[in-house]
This record gives sequence, structure tokens and C-alpha cells, in this order.
Amino acid sequence: MAGTQASRPARRGPIPPNVEVLQRQLDDAHARNARLEADKKTLQGRIDTLAAIITELTYQAEYEKIITMPTRRRRSGVRTHGGR
Repeated sequence: MAGTQASRPARRGPIPPNVEVLQRQLDDAHARNARLEADKKTLQGRIDTLAAIITELTYQAEYEKIITMPTRRRRSGVRTHGGR
């Protein structure tokens, strides 16, 4: 048990200024990390939305290409069904 007592701080008192600075830096780093995680989540949502829009526009463009394919022009002088 003597080893356990030796590993604990022997005194409680005012925190040294360098420890306060380090604690403040650590707190700032945690806050920045939380902001970055939130930004990452927001950006990932935007990426997902843009990917869905691109996919939709691609399908729409392919569909319109199929719908608006040029029709064959009839040559003059060629009869159609029962035409004169």
C-alpha cells in the first residue's frame, strides 16, 4: 500500500500557472474538435444532397435523350398508310 500512496500527489493547493495553461489548451482543443465534428457532419449532409441531385439530373438527362430522339424524316414521294 505504500506504493499506492507514493503515486498520488502529496499536496492539494493552488494549480500552477503552466498546468492551468495546459488545461485551457486541452479544453480549447476539445471544443475545436467538437466544432470540426459538427462541420464534418454538415458537410457530409451537403455532399449526400449534391450526390442525389447529380444522380437525379443524370437520370433525367438520359430520359429526355430517349424521349426527344429525332424521328425519321419521310422522303418526299414515299407513300404512307393509304395516303394519296
